[in-house]
Amino acid sequence: MQSCCRVEGVCSSVLKARQDSAVGRHVRRGRIVMMSMFARSVHAFVKEPVFRRFPCYSTKFADGFSGNVDGATPGGGGCHASEENYVDETFLESVWIRDFALVKEQRVGFTPGLNVITGESGAGKSVLVQAFGQVLGGSTMDNCIRSPSEMAVIEANFRLSKGMSVAATQKLLDLGFPSRALKDNRENMEGLLIRREITQTPNGLRSRCFVNGAATSLRVLRDIGGFLVDVNGQNSSQLLRESSMQLTLLDRIAGTVDRASSFEKKLLKMKALEQQMDDILALGDEEERDRLQELCDRMATMKLMEGEEVDLRKSIRKMESRRNLVGQCGLVGTSLGGDGTGGGIASAIQDVTSQVRSIAAKEEQNHGDGESEDELKGDTMMEGALDALAIAADKIYDAQDLVMTYAETFQFDEFEYDEMGERLRKIEVILRDFDCSTSEEILKLAKEAEEKLERWYQMEDKQGDWAEELACVKEDVTQDGCELSKMRRAAAGKLRTAVEFCLEQLAMGSSRFDVRISWDKAYPEKSGLVIPDDLAWEVGERGQCSYRPGRKGFDNVEFLLAAGPQEPLRPLGAVASGGESSRLMLALKSAPVAMAEEDEKQPEGGVSDSGSKDGFVEIEGRDGEQVLLSLHSSERGLFDSNDRIESVTSRGAPVMVLDELDSGVGGRLGQTVGKMLKALSTSNATTTGQVVCVSHLPQVAAFAGHHIKVQKSERSDGRLVTEFVILTEPTDRAEEVADMLGVGHMAAVKLLCDAQGWPVEKIESGMDKLGDSISMHSTG
Repeated sequence: MQSCCRVEGVCSSVLKARQDSAVGRHVRRGRIVMMSMFARSVHAFVKEPVFRRFPCYSTKFADGFSGNVDGATPGGGGCHASEENYVDETFLESVWIRDFALVKEQRVGFTPGLNVITGESGAGKSVLVQAFGQVLGGSTMDNCIRSPSEMAVIEANFRLSKGMSVAATQKLLDLGFPSRALKDNRENMEGLLIRREITQTPNGLRSRCFVNGAATSLRVLRDIGGFLVDVNGQNSSQLLRESSMQLTLLDRIAGTVDRASSFEKKLLKMKALEQQMDDILALGDEEERDRLQELCDRMATMKLMEGEEVDLRKSIRKMESRRNLVGQCGLVGTSLGGDGTGGGIASAIQDVTSQVRSIAAKEEQNHGDGESEDELKGDTMMEGALDALAIAADKIYDAQDLVMTYAETFQFDEFEYDEMGERLRKIEVILRDFDCSTSEEILKLAKEAEEKLERWYQMEDKQGDWAEELACVKEDVTQDGCELSKMRRAAAGKLRTAVEFCLEQLAMGSSRFDVRISWDKAYPEKSGLVIPDDLAWEVGERGQCSYRPGRKGFDNVEFLLAAGPQEPLRPLGAVASGGESSRLMLALKSAPVAMAEEDEKQPEGGVSDSGSKDGFVEIEGRDGEQVLLSLHSSERGLFDSNDRIESVTSRGAPVMVLDELDSGVGGRLGQTVGKMLKALSTSNATTTGQVVCVSHLPQVAAFAGHHIKVQKSERSDGRLVTEFVILTEPTDRAEEVADMLGVGHMAAVKLLCDAQGWPVEKIESGMDKLGDSISMHSTG
């Protein structure tokens, strides 16, 4: 503890001597966690670009943190800036991982701006992105738990701006998140802590999810994750070929994400009202109502039970079988005891008994004056035979009694048999009349008929109100769909120019890009919405035609690409190679920045002449955000008190994750890609204030404001672990860039200094000067 205090005093002296340096320590809830090596103890110059962008950004906040946190309390997230150092930005502050893949336990800090993750192939760069995907609700990965542990835990801590705090709170409430789990003062919810626990069970992997400590579902994690983070995996450029992805990208660029979601809600409401009206119209047929009423009446009279016809058939079959058995019992009884006039086994035994007695009597007559041994033996035999016959006679009579008792007990009841048969016949008739095969079917049908009739009687008086409400909702859907299409079409023109400009920077200058927006006509016409002439004209479609609305509007969006100036424009999926798809994805991500730069060239006054000719003007919204505003929207009152939330969320997620999106670009364009990504993370033209990028390109790494190196190491027990190291020193970053380049140290130094705007002497002398300063204060 004394050592920590001495180092803290030294570092404080250094900070006073050098205002532009940052001490390599991380303050977290009053604790000072010192980095293990002297080279990690002093942060010299690497964060200056971040400070220039965020002058009020605390050095404690900017340093980031990466290291093993054995014994640390999970859930702390990253540093929490004090009130005086608060930055109104939304960004991923830290990710805490335990027992996931090859990671034992580690917390990785991030900062606003461009964060780059580098490392050798196979080191586990994508592990961090995969862990991030899991905490955002991705599908559980097989074998993701580090043995011998049975549970992996991942936490992501987000810092929210004031506007995003309101939007995130509303989003969670809309998803059904309990309001008691949120702060009473919603506008002060500074952070969002998302946690996922993945447990190995005998039945497979199971997950538990939490948001700010409250248990929730995986669906909520996915929705809030998509709200905060735009994740682009290694196959995202291939997904760009899908129409749904193209529409999503256009909405983000046009700032119409929230409007598209609002349209979807209104469309669902319209369809629900249409279904109610269809039900009313269906029951409006008196003949149909009479049929349903007949079913209800007959079922009420019959009092049919579920499965009754099956039980009746079984009972009837049993009675018919018993009737045959009782008949056989009569024959058996006659065979045993006779029919009263003789016959039967009992009568035969009596005859046999008489004959045996006769034999025994004659045997006695043959005895002389003295009985010999043979004579006594003969008498014994006859007596035994008579005893056996007597027993047999008794058994026969017992058997006869039992058989006759069975016949009397299960005597066939003709009346009951006929009654059951009649009941079964009635059930079969009603099943046949209403086209049902089982009692369960007709009971369900009768319940539905009863509900329909009840609903009809209840809705009969509301039919006019519902018809009026449906007409209003249809009008809203029509107007909102046209307004949404106008905004998309206006943005599509600017997007075309911006993407072509970006493609030129990415060595595709001869390519042409366009966005095709079309509407589908509805067949039959009543299945769609008829668009009035004035609204259809504004978007360039034919009026008084019925168009089929989709979930996100009337628009079908298709990106077109021509590989050369003389090549025809064709759908992206038919012409773009893997490398071209990667470059096009980068161009689309960077397009808002290019669009903003073009807008800055327009005359001052807040209104762009080029925008107004299409029915739109660009105005500076809250926090300096550029917003496309329809000239007609103010008349319809489309901008209300929810503007603040819409301006925060309508242009997409504030955090962008790119997993080797530049892999198909190549090193020749690395400098351009680095500039694009840095501009994307620092421009006010988009809501994206943070880019986390896994990259193999040293040029991209050189432009990063926050550099994370991934490496594998072997523990003392022989097991491999993946570690994430924050490169805070310029010399360390130069060394890593040199390794990525595969060239000498000076080439990496030049590349890094050019990207960051540093003098070369800064890397060469920075550490020496700070080292001398600290040595002097330590001696004192």
